[in-house]
Amino acid sequence: MKEREKIEIAVAGDSNYIVPITVLLKSIFVHNAGLHITVNFLHLSNQVSQEELQQMEDFIVSHGHEMRRLKVTDEQLGEVPQSRHSKSAFLRLVLPHLLPEQVDKVLYLDGDIVVNGSIRSLYNLDITGVYIAGAKDTINIFGKEHCRKLGLPDDYAYFNSGVALMNIKRIREENLQEKFFEFTRQHMDVINSPDQDVLNATLHRAVSYFPPLYNYNYWTEKDIALRLFTKEEVEAALRRPVIIHYIGPVKPWHYKSIHPKKALWWHYLKQTPYKGYRPKDKNLKNIIAYFFLRTFVKPVKPLLTVRAKQKIGRLLPGNIKRAVKKALFKAQ
Repeated sequence: MKEREKIEIAVAGDSNYIVPITVLLKSIFVHNAGLHITVNFLHLSNQVSQEELQQMEDFIVSHGHEMRRLKVTDEQLGEVPQSRHSKSAFLRLVLPHLLPEQVDKVLYLDGDIVVNGSIRSLYNLDITGVYIAGAKDTINIFGKEHCRKLGLPDDYAYFNSGVALMNIKRIREENLQEKFFEFTRQHMDVINSPDQDVLNATLHRAVSYFPPLYNYNYWTEKDIALRLFTKEEVEAALRRPVIIHYIGPVKPWHYKSIHPKKALWWHYLKQTPYKGYRPKDKNLKNIIAYFFLRTFVKPVKPLLTVRAKQKIGRLLPGNIKRAVKKALFKAQ
């Protein structure tokens, strides 16, 4: 029997993300049966129970793969900025020193993702000449001033770190983990997107980019997407995405989510031990909000370009404009 190709992936989370990470893993296993996957699970020592860890490992092993537990202490992580994200968002910064010496590269995936195809081609991208590979982020259009505060040159394309192929060997050789934490300590008041800001700021000298097929934000307006990617890349990502990233504060497991790929997340959930999971935020307020979003926002949101939104905004009174903006934001 032919030996399966081995790949290393990494995920990070706490007890709140056990269900989403299990859904992510199930989606990977469904589409990558020909691979032998080692799942490196980063977690803070006091934020995931032994029972949860064992349940995850049993789930992974039952699919013919293996799990490596990477426990991180508060002392190892050090002081990190406060944000809407948990401290788990910074765990990737210690990944190079926690992985065994024989691991040269790893595909890191956020927990708010499903995989809908093979990740072999992505994992096998040649990254020998760079530190990391990722997909371009919309901050390149909307947040150039923030990028400047991070010390990034204007011609640099900031990447989204939710899906990132990391050259662990080179990062180790150049001891860049120390630079990660040095930058974090010196820019506590600037960092908005935890590890993403740090990785862009410290690794920008050697970054490569993969197409949005492997990390597409469905809420990106088409005119903005076409400033980041080619028309062919955007069409391919919309037609048959390999990796779907549920970017934004409203996730598909939230009751009021109207994400166009919400049903796909629930499809994979039903194939896990958590198939009985129900949205924890289902209440009268959110039932009403969901009805409004599904009825009035969902049909028009994908059709609106940024330019169209700006034109409409100029016609609306201030109070109505704020209400519309709030409704659109709540949808993503």
